[in-house]
Amino acid sequence: MLRAKHPMTSRRPRVRDSLRRLFVFASTLAAVFFVTTGASAQFTINVVNELSLPRLDKDSNVVSKRPQTLSPEGVSLQDCVDDQKIRFTLQMSGYEPRAVIEAWASIGQDCKAQTARNAATQVCWRVFDAAIPLSPVIDVDIPVRKIMSGAPPNRPLEPDATEAVCGKVDLANIGVHFLYFAPGDPVTAQIDKSVTVTVDTVGPAPPSGLTALPGNGRITVRWTNISGGADDAAATGGLTELTGVKVYCDVAGGASTETEEEEAEPVCRDEPVDAGFDDADAAIDAGTVRVCEDAGSSTEAPSSDECSSANFVDSDGASVLPTAEFDAKYKCGEVVGNTGTSAVATQLGNGPLLNGTSYAVAVASTDRFGNVGELSSVVCQTPELTTDFWEDYRKAGGGAGGCTTNGSELPLGSMTTMFVGVALAISTLRRRTTQRRDRLR
Repeated sequence: MLRAKHPMTSRRPRVRDSLRRLFVFASTLAAVFFVTTGASAQFTINVVNELSLPRLDKDSNVVSKRPQTLSPEGVSLQDCVDDQKIRFTLQMSGYEPRAVIEAWASIGQDCKAQTARNAATQVCWRVFDAAIPLSPVIDVDIPVRKIMSGAPPNRPLEPDATEAVCGKVDLANIGVHFLYFAPGDPVTAQIDKSVTVTVDTVGPAPPSGLTALPGNGRITVRWTNISGGADDAAATGGLTELTGVKVYCDVAGGASTETEEEEAEPVCRDEPVDAGFDDADAAIDAGTVRVCEDAGSSTEAPSSDECSSANFVDSDGASVLPTAEFDAKYKCGEVVGNTGTSAVATQLGNGPLLNGTSYAVAVASTDRFGNVGELSSVVCQTPELTTDFWEDYRKAGGGAGGCTTNGSELPLGSMTTMFVGVALAISTLRRRTTQRRDRLR
């Protein structure tokens, strides 16, 4: 006897067929999506340790960074002067053999579109001249001057990667973009991996209200406003970005100890000539002769009114921006912190300040990037041997204000100290006597 087929058994082949068709459709859709988007969907790029990138000198040797208190990851004026480089270590995967990777920079712009890199509408500038080789891991060294070359006041269309850019770029966050172009499409980048580099090569304004006081082998420099600007009490108090003030000294231009000799006009007179006769009229008969005597040379010191230093201004007459090389030659003192109002200058180069020599003195402020701002206006002062009032008074012949003990005079200050000591001794003696009496009672 034939058995009837179960309804569920007859449906199984149809379910399997439907599932097979669905799988084929999904596979076809995935293949179409891959072909449409290209290999860029598979490409990945990362920058190793992007928050603390290695720094190199111009010869590609690794250099030490500034301390953490001085923003070591940022680019400073000295970094630019030294022509340092930043090393970007790229990790890449999924790239195609004929793909292209380029490095560009901008300030807050998207560099993937061609319009961002086109001369007519350019907002990005190139920082690596050649295409970056395709490799799973590769080091890309980019000079800091290249990174900042198109930042204001420069323009992306006319970037300046020379030393002239140093000291021009104020605080700016510059994005370094690594752009991935798929094969056959050099117009629009499919991937943009960007890393932010902070650049600040402009130091703070110098303190104002500068004065200088002489001392023995030293000059005490004071200012009224550490932040520059108006000289009023409301403006004082320091800045959070300020980290100190440096003092610079140079021999004043008009205070040279050398003298210039000038020839004086000869002194001339007419004298009678003795003819050799014994009569009284011999001198008259022989006539006269013109006699001139050399008056010698006179010495005249140049004027000491000039207070300047040719080393404190550049070729255009503007105040210089101190660098490490400038510090080595002219720094004579400094104070650390953002609230100080004075500093003492004692050393210049490898020697002390010299008494009797007039120095041009200027100051400059430093910031958290280690930048030194432009120099202040110059004041002049001459270190000299200093003495106290009583020593000067005695040298002048003064005899009052003291008493004689063993043939020597005690100044008033010494007498006061002696009287205070005696009074304390008497007071102590009385207190001890009172305590003994109380115990006996």
